[in-house]
Amino acid sequence: VTDELLQGVLPAEQTIESMQAANRLYMVNYNFLEGIIGTAPDHVWVVPIILLMVDDEQDTVPIAVQLQQQPSDKNPVFTPRDDPGCWQLVKWYCQSADGALHQSVSHLLCTHLIMETVFVAARRNLAERHPVHELLDAHFWFTVLIDTSARKTHMVPTGQLPILYPQGYEGMKQL
Repeated sequence: VTDELLQGVLPAEQTIESMQAANRLYMVNYNFLEGIIGTAPDHVWVVPIILLMVDDEQDTVPIAVQLQQQPSDKNPVFTPRDDPGCWQLVKWYCQSADGALHQSVSHLLCTHLIMETVFVAARRNLAERHPVHELLDAHFWFTVLIDTSARKTHMVPTGQLPILYPQGYEGMKQL
């Protein structure tokens, strides 16, 4: 990514270097998706690298996207200066990659499976009137029930989650 590529995207009088110095540029790299098994044998993952900018209104917006990890003529860097339909499609691909991470790791693993073990450990080891026990009890009232049901019906090779998500059952386990 060069200043020339981002001309008209960056604020006036700003360069990549000045934006970095002002801590207004961020990069998100989805390289962990490389090699993840998909639902179809010929499934090709989008493994984007996204450059984000904090604009003058303090919003974080994408300003450059490369959809695969290796730079090449067949893997260009897209910017908001590209055709609006193309730029929208590129952002949708990025959201798909982020959705794979979110559903398998952030939501399923961290929110449900890991926190269920914390809740069970707290229930077994803290007094019933302990403030942490009371706090967790209110927040995890149905978590164990939901997780148990999900393990039996959703998180199996032919369950709903592997069918709905592009990473499938094996890809979910890999992530």
